Amino acid sequence: MLSTTLLIFAACAGVSKVEEMQGAPSNVNPYSDPKYYHLAEYALSERPLKVNSRYVTVLELTSASKQLVAGFIYRVNFTTAVTSCRRRYKMHKCTPISDKAEHICRVAFWEKEWEDFLEMQEFDCQRVHDNDYYD
Repeated sequence: MLSTTLLIFAACAGVSKVEEMQGAPSNVNPYSDPKYYHLAEYALSERPLKVNSRYVTVLELTSASKQLVAGFIYRVNFTTAVTSCRRRYKMHKCTPISDKAEHICRVAFWEKEWEDFLEMQEFDCQRVHDNDYYD
């Protein structure tokens, strides 16, 4: 009788644990899917950043997560580096000229593929070197 009660209790506890996890963000390897890199690049094309009159681009993806909602919310953390581009930011043409991180960025996108819907929900970039002059 006691073992049956414990078994039922353990089963119920396990179910509530699973229900808590549904819909929660799950961490993923940011290099497991090119989508994460493309989202970081797209964020910078929508909100370009400059350092000393030069645009920055994605240097390194540091983490990513994926959350099932009505579609998916993708969160990507990355660093940026200075490029040679001064006049206009072009994702695939503005390559890093330095391996020094200039910004630490966090972006989030909500995607509903079946509706061809992609919306930036968050864009936050902080300078790594606050004492440097930048645009």
